Amino acid sequence: MPTLFSRAFVPSARDNEDSERLRRRLGAKSWEYLRGNERLQSAFKDRVVSELGVRWPPSTSDVFVHGDMRDVLDSVTLFASVLGSYGDRRAQFGWLEFCERAMREEGMKYQVQADGSVGYFVDSEFQGAADDAVAALNVPRFTAASAAIASAVRELNRLDGSPKAAIRETYAAVETAFKVAVDSSVTLGASDVEKRLVPAIDRLFANADPVARGAAAQVAQAMKDWVNAAHKYRHGHEHADPIEPSRELAITLVGLGITFARFIGDHFKVETPALVLTPASHQNAK
Repeated sequence: MPTLFSRAFVPSARDNEDSERLRRRLGAKSWEYLRGNERLQSAFKDRVVSELGVRWPPSTSDVFVHGDMRDVLDSVTLFASVLGSYGDRRAQFGWLEFCERAMREEGMKYQVQADGSVGYFVDSEFQGAADDAVAALNVPRFTAASAAIASAVRELNRLDGSPKAAIRETYAAVETAFKVAVDSSVTLGASDVEKRLVPAIDRLFANADPVARGAAAQVAQAMKDWVNAAHKYRHGHEHADPIEPSRELAITLVGLGITFARFIGDHFKVETPALVLTPASHQNAK
């Protein structure tokens, strides 16, 4: 099948937890197998109702179109199981192959495994940490940083996503958080972490116990190394062909960057004229 215009030129959906397009595609594809096959329809209905405890909709394909997203994902697995139980391995493979392709084309955060189970495209730990960071930073001061992290993760979840672009978006998230919390007049570099973030952290943890002070200082030092590593992919390279990092390296750099962005966001939530402090730090300073 030739490449569709929308696959080549139209950006993926921004919300990759749910997608009406994906739902309609799954419903239409499932009906290709179910149409005229009452035995298969009945088996699928029984499996969905018994395993998920949902009300059966007027139309079989509505399981995918109108169900809760958790039920949609489970139904992908259950329908594959039903196809397999009837010995139609070719149809089962075709269904799973279509579902995986559709999820990549619609920019979803999920992927379909060979056994029919559905999981997160990267892994549950990475996705959970990213979601938590996006939520934690989704406050007025750090909204832009939160959006950049979400964009980086979407880039990793896309079928044609760029690992380099994911790293760049993560760098933007950390730099934005750094500027908001510490110094808006500079771009983020390792020397800026040393000159501006390290002293701010020292002041922030001045009344903390020695172990906490030492740990926080080591986080700042680790951030300097991350900035140097990620900075290699921030700008263009002196080569004719694009240089893309491996997806595995991108996941590592993005994951570390998310950690540093959240560290800044968690500890520099509230600004005072002299120093940026978290509520807990205000209490310690009294």
